[in-house]
Amino acid sequence: MNLSADRSVNSLPCHRLVELICCGLLNTLGGYKETPNWLKTFSFATGVYGSGPFGDKNIAGNIHFAPVSYVDACLYHIQYLFLSGQYARTLAAADMLLRILSENNKALILELYYNMITACCYKELGEHEKVLPLVKHAVELALPDGLYLLLADFDGELDGIVERFIKKYDKNAQGSVRRINNHFISGIKILKKEYMEDELPYSLTKREQEVARLAIQGMRNIDIAEALCISPNTVKAHLKSVFEKLGIDKRSKLREKLK
Repeated sequence: MNLSADRSVNSLPCHRLVELICCGLLNTLGGYKETPNWLKTFSFATGVYGSGPFGDKNIAGNIHFAPVSYVDACLYHIQYLFLSGQYARTLAAADMLLRILSENNKALILELYYNMITACCYKELGEHEKVLPLVKHAVELALPDGLYLLLADFDGELDGIVERFIKKYDKNAQGSVRRINNHFISGIKILKKEYMEDELPYSLTKREQEVARLAIQGMRNIDIAEALCISPNTVKAHLKSVFEKLGIDKRSKLREKLK
């Protein structure tokens, strides 16, 4: 892809598009830390999230990007926020984009995706009463057009809630989602495990891995708590569990253990 971009008369926008495609693939495999810095601080329309290549304007077809790329940049920025545990910021960004979609011609797949990732954020934040209405709405959006892949992709993240809702509406669709989970999604998990084999041990829970990653970056408990929207005492408890599982007793050893 990079070779093709080099040969293009529009080399810069083509290279940006290649970055986005690679970012999407890496996010699928859990490699969100390789997200380009400009995409981590991507600016939508207000500049709240940083000063990305669009400055403070919601413009797609400028000299930096092909017109189609703006939508992808928004999507992968939100994926980065979610995968890195920044749930409050993910919610704010998803809400902004859902409002943009509602004010213009709706894009069904995007509306479905942002509803699902919003549900995942509320689940991680412990606001479970907000999860079910979002999943119900997403299922109602997806089933008429058979958009089963997105439903299956989020089913594991939401502990099977998606499939239970689908069963109420359409048992044939439930079978399709189950087949996708058994084959495609399970295959992705195998690839992810191989790609991430040098990452943190799988004996750690998802939250323990998030806390450990931030701890080895030198962040204090209070800063980790703020980043993950949890209490400092919860951070302390997670770190204690991490230390016990890895057989260490302080942060300096954690950094060395996971080097």
